[in-house]
Amino acid sequence: MVMGKELRYMLLLAAMVFGTSIWASVPPPPVNQNIGFPDRIMNNISWDVCLSCHGDPGGAPVPVKSGYLPDRHHLRVDTPIEEYSASPFPEKSPDGTHKCTTCHLVDWIADPSRPLGGYFAFAQDPAGPAFRNCLNCHKQVANVASVHHLTQKAQDAKCHLCHGNVINNPNDDHYIPDTGVVNVTPRPGRGSGEVGVTGEKIGGCRYCHGGGVDDATGIVVPVNDRGNANNATHHGTGIARGGTNSVHTCLLCHNWGLEPGPLNGPYNIRGCERCHGISSLHNIQFDAVGDGIVPGEEEPFYGHVGNNLDCRGCHGPNPTFPQFPYPGDPEFDHLGEQSDCLGCHRNGSFNGASGLFAASTAGEPAFGPVIPYITGVSDKQITTGRAVTLTLTGSGFYAAGDRVDIPARVALLSDRGPTIEITPTVVTPTLMEVNLPADLAPGAWGIKAVKNAMGSNIINLVVLPVVAVNDISCSDSKVTITGTGFGSYLDAENSGTAVSIKATGEKCRVDSWQDNQIVANCAPADAGVIEVQGIFGSSSASVACSASNEEGGRPKWWSIWSWWSSWSWSRR
Repeated sequence: MVMGKELRYMLLLAAMVFGTSIWASVPPPPVNQNIGFPDRIMNNISWDVCLSCHGDPGGAPVPVKSGYLPDRHHLRVDTPIEEYSASPFPEKSPDGTHKCTTCHLVDWIADPSRPLGGYFAFAQDPAGPAFRNCLNCHKQVANVASVHHLTQKAQDAKCHLCHGNVINNPNDDHYIPDTGVVNVTPRPGRGSGEVGVTGEKIGGCRYCHGGGVDDATGIVVPVNDRGNANNATHHGTGIARGGTNSVHTCLLCHNWGLEPGPLNGPYNIRGCERCHGISSLHNIQFDAVGDGIVPGEEEPFYGHVGNNLDCRGCHGPNPTFPQFPYPGDPEFDHLGEQSDCLGCHRNGSFNGASGLFAASTAGEPAFGPVIPYITGVSDKQITTGRAVTLTLTGSGFYAAGDRVDIPARVALLSDRGPTIEITPTVVTPTLMEVNLPADLAPGAWGIKAVKNAMGSNIINLVVLPVVAVNDISCSDSKVTITGTGFGSYLDAENSGTAVSIKATGEKCRVDSWQDNQIVANCAPADAGVIEVQGIFGSSSASVACSASNEEGGRPKWWSIWSWWSSWSWSRR
């Protein structure tokens, strides 16, 4: 169901009661770190910093820590190794796909007491902290390039796969104005208008986006040696820095070296709009009190379209730019006051009709719906075959527009198949409940909230296979085990993958291992209960056979006698 009038009233009442206790950086700088990735430099981080965002698997068992992060990585086995993959040993793959040994280096340890004269073991101790150090594989270029922007997604300029529609993909065909700048065009840095409540001049990004400490989160937004936060955080990604093997250059953002003109120049706003286009900037807004977002009627400084002060912070006017759009036209005399921008520029309309910022102009979206943002999910790891209800929390899930209410939907993304779109059973401005199908295939999925063309950031969901031994057949000491979810096998000490006799713990020799069938030699043959230990879990079953028996429970001499008897009778 979507949010009813009674629920809206309850949320509004709660906002009135608790609204005065909101803890945030108002006014900026820095901007509130409620939406999008924090404005930080992450090119000189340590493992504990990685886990502060990506989750700590430390509570999972050693050596196979079946926690969220290891399972997510193990599900990549047999998927293609991309050009910018983090696998440290891609040359060890026989077919160009991820294997155990493309991530985990193993050594041969000589040991005369072993039947084969030695055994394989991990080069790093699986019980030690270094074994799970993210930076073993996800390499950063210290003080130059972030781990995040040396990935395949970043090199392919598919920014939305991490950021959602908070920014645009620089190489897609989103709308960028093809006109020169005028007095309401934002400046990339400081504005040239009057000094506003933030202490900066209006009409530029720096009016809000500066350095400092965000009171709500404690995040420190850094600045460079000139006090410029945007320069520090953008260059800190390292996405186009030399020595990083990146395909991108400075021209990804800067129109350097082009012929002089109204759209060119290294610091022209049109270069910024390759990532920060109108369709993203005009739809960024945080729901500060959780009662839904109405552009123009929110508290200021929680986004770009919540309040008239937000509009003025970007759009000036900048008196150093040409007058907009027609000098001397009385229809635009209100630009000097700018007291109610969203009175006209609301829901993609200009004076209620198609116009300058209308969605129909050059095909670009302008206002709405506000981009949703996911901050939490009730489960990050589930098992296939079970129906699960997920609860998503965040902002902007429900839009009460002037023309139509727009509840968010949930999209499930996978690189192994088509996107699955699901209608939630409950949608409020800050919460959604969605029923996932029981037959969701094992793999690493992405969860995204979608409103019309606007999509949220993507939250990872791990769907594990069911690990089950369904049947065990035997011939002498050789057992054939069939089932599901066995995963991959690594013949190494303490690899966490093995077939063993459960009563004694004695390991069986594995002849072959597939996801649904294992062939192993287990002695003594009358093993009782056989256990399979896989990377996603374990399962066991009883086996009843012995060296002197064949299928059907008859002794071996029975087959010999039957054959001799049949042959001798045939000779008579």
